[in-house]
Amino acid sequence: MRIDTEPTFTVTALAAGTTTLTAAWRGVTATAEITVLAVTELPVGTVLWTGPTLPAGVKEIVQATTFEGERRLYAMEDGTGTSTPHRLVALADDGRTQWSTTVTGEIQQVSGTPLGGVAIQYATATASSIRVIGADGGGGIDVAAAGSLGFAIHPNGALYYIDSENGDLASVNIGMGEGLRSALPTGMVRRCTGREPDAPGTCTEEPGGFARGTPTILWDGTVVVPVSRPTITYYSPQGTIPAHPSVLQHGLSVFYLHPDGTTDTRTIWTPWPGHSSWTHNRALWPFKAIPDGNGGVIVGWTTEDTFGGTYNSDVHVARVTADGTVHGSVGPPGARIGEMVLGEDGTSLVTTYLEDGRKAGITWLSPVMSILAYEILANREVSTVMAEAGGMFSLNYSDGVVISSNAQLAELAATRLQPAGDGRWLAASAGGSGHVMWLAGPDVMPADTWWPLSSGSELGTNAAAEKFRTNYNAVTLGSTVPASGIFDAFVRTFDGVNAGNIATAVVPGGSVSSNGQIVTFELRNRLLRVFQGPFSVVVDRYSPATFTIVARTLPGHPLVGWRYWRVLAPMSGQVTIETGAFDKPAVGFANWVGFYLAKQDQTEIWRQYLDHILDETAATILNQDLIAGVWDDPGFDRFYIMTNVCGHAPAPSGFCQ
Repeated sequence: MRIDTEPTFTVTALAAGTTTLTAAWRGVTATAEITVLAVTELPVGTVLWTGPTLPAGVKEIVQATTFEGERRLYAMEDGTGTSTPHRLVALADDGRTQWSTTVTGEIQQVSGTPLGGVAIQYATATASSIRVIGADGGGGIDVAAAGSLGFAIHPNGALYYIDSENGDLASVNIGMGEGLRSALPTGMVRRCTGREPDAPGTCTEEPGGFARGTPTILWDGTVVVPVSRPTITYYSPQGTIPAHPSVLQHGLSVFYLHPDGTTDTRTIWTPWPGHSSWTHNRALWPFKAIPDGNGGVIVGWTTEDTFGGTYNSDVHVARVTADGTVHGSVGPPGARIGEMVLGEDGTSLVTTYLEDGRKAGITWLSPVMSILAYEILANREVSTVMAEAGGMFSLNYSDGVVISSNAQLAELAATRLQPAGDGRWLAASAGGSGHVMWLAGPDVMPADTWWPLSSGSELGTNAAAEKFRTNYNAVTLGSTVPASGIFDAFVRTFDGVNAGNIATAVVPGGSVSSNGQIVTFELRNRLLRVFQGPFSVVVDRYSPATFTIVARTLPGHPLVGWRYWRVLAPMSGQVTIETGAFDKPAVGFANWVGFYLAKQDQTEIWRQYLDHILDETAATILNQDLIAGVWDDPGFDRFYIMTNVCGHAPAPSGFCQ
């Protein structure tokens, strides 16, 4: 290797081999092991970089993106001790350690915040708490009265959790805005002086027990919580409370807290109308609800049953459609639910479940929640489930084995595997002490539904397609400039936006060159800037081979959805430039009003963009029927737009997943 220090520090590979690079600055020394390969393409499984070692192993890796577009990675150390310090490491996208801290207690959930910090839920021997750490690893907020059920981060920045003191759905401002708070449905305790239901005697009633699941936030900002609210009746002629309830009426409901503060509750399961429980005790533990991609939710929960000294548990899953129809199913016996992952086709579902501690298994469910198959995976823990095209799934186990229809993906012998774009995969070394690493892998991206999810809000699959609108602009030119030239000079740079009078666009480095880049827009109208500050999109798919860029809106954007830009050459001497969007207003009344009042600007900005390309290339217009754009034209094919967004035909739900 050769090292040059002028004009900048540069390391140049001269031949294949391995070397150690040491750098010192102001008394601080750092080393890096560098391997040079004599190949034109990195072999699958090549380690691109490794992070610091976590002695107890890596429990989970979380990816996050800040409002400014900076990517952060968080790795938490494995271990279950509630009195043992566990290490949490924050890493930059290039592998540099940003900061690390220790948390005394078992870390149960880690989620990046939009401000660049991280939220952690952890349990000690006596309580469960949530800590929000700042972007630099310091400061933060502690929520001492948080239950152990997990949390979700709203698009407006509020963190929602279940308050363990009173069972309410609570929120905390983590630096971006206040959230809502709402009481959740509770059960009832009845005390009767009679001996049995047929002769209850005099009964009194008071608020009683309850069980809550993990909050989930849908794409429209609605917070969803599965709840159990039992009615427990004690029959006691002496007026005392027996050791066990005499009659238990149990069931599961789904609670909705809408952005405007209104609420509603849907009861979806009432299997036990009442029974004697002196020797037969049942309990129901809600898990969570995830969006089903069609305007409904999928709910999971576990039931426990003790009869005659024998303990049993069952996994349950139900789909609640947008119109309230419920399809339910009972999963494998003798287990408790672990996670749920929706398939790329919007209908198939995988649930993981735990049995006897570390054993794990999977269940495949049909659109109406009937069990297609399930398998007990003795002594094997599922670390990651990834949805693939066509309703298929890849499974990654804690021992590093990957089962996938993609042969290259199956070669990656690592755990906690998850896609990171551009042929890169995040993973952890399997077994014993571990570390985070980037691996070279197949340049394919499974659908945007994998577990563990980073946001804590599961925004990837949660809105009905019929609520979205389309807009589309296109022009066909007779030009001697090739499609590649137009793509490089205009599409990648957003030069036509800056030449117009609606907004400005800033692209880091001057042009789009990879997935994950952030493009930030700012309105030119000063009055409008009072109500709407700069807003950004992240590049989800950059394809120079097909001259296509696909971007997704980030929190703070007035819209929620996707847009693509593409250049194609239908025949020699002709070039078509097109852009199409599939979006809807973001949460908030102002965004809803602006979406419909400013719909002309949504197409005008791209008409100016195409006009600029026409002027700069001095090309002949061959077809300009759609240069002015169409906005939610019922006759326009939204399937075409989403096919270009996804890179393949969208799922029946209308989305890519």
